[in-house]
Amino acid sequence: MAKATPADVPVEDIAKSKALTEEQKVGEMSRQFEAMLVRQILTQAQKPAFKNTLLPQGGVAGDIYQDMMNNQLADKISSAGSLGIAKELQKQVSHQLPGGAKKAAPHKPLSAVNTPKKYEPPVHATKSYVK
Repeated sequence: MAKATPADVPVEDIAKSKALTEEQKVGEMSRQFEAMLVRQILTQAQKPAFKNTLLPQGGVAGDIYQDMMNNQLADKISSAGSLGIAKELQKQVSHQLPGGAKKAAPHKPLSAVNTPKKYEPPVHATKSYVK
């Protein structure tokens, strides 16, 4: 029997699926979350900033078509992994799984991160060129 992939399991059944590993479940959950965020961004980006009464509105069919197009585009973008949101979310969630701390790279504490020094203006900005 071939090993199941998240694409073979309906979205609503992924969490309780025995055919998928926890890592696969987390990966698909992360990808679906990224797709939802992209879908929201696409929907908001397509809303007009100002109400236009001169152009005809798309109607119900146009709205349905636009929504379907946004869903497909968001799924393709998240499947490509080009944004990296799903990958980072998967790292964070996998780190919390039993045994996940051993596999995941250790995170630096905030105090270990180099903080920028106090801002000092460039030398040319402090010189006066007016005599």
